[in-house]
Amino acid sequence: MKTLLSGASEPNLTLSAERIQARRQTSYGTLLLLGLMANWALSTFGVGDARALELEKTILVDEIMDLAQRAFRYRPLAASAMPGFIMAAKAMTSPGDAARRARLEELLAVYLSDFPASI
Repeated sequence: MKTLLSGASEPNLTLSAERIQARRQTSYGTLLLLGLMANWALSTFGVGDARALELEKTILVDEIMDLAQRAFRYRPLAASAMPGFIMAAKAMTSPGDAARRARLEELLAVYLSDFPASI
């Protein structure tokens, strides 16, 4: 668990800078989620190159995992959108990709531990 919580952080940020950074991360996560949804739609309807879409999906999922790692410092309230992003990434991850799925489950468990009544 120590490796999860040892994400890089920006030292000496003011409170307003912290708020701005948390909002940027939430906005970025929303854009990543929209990208995953577009990827799913294109894959489902067979539009585009399947291999390219698979690669793009992997990149988007990795970005969500990285974002969730960086957003640890803003838990619980300022990072409250992260569980939704993580769940979407897990839903889009191939069942055969056990390492990514395990990492997403680990991240999700940490985020959900902030709100035990919601589990």
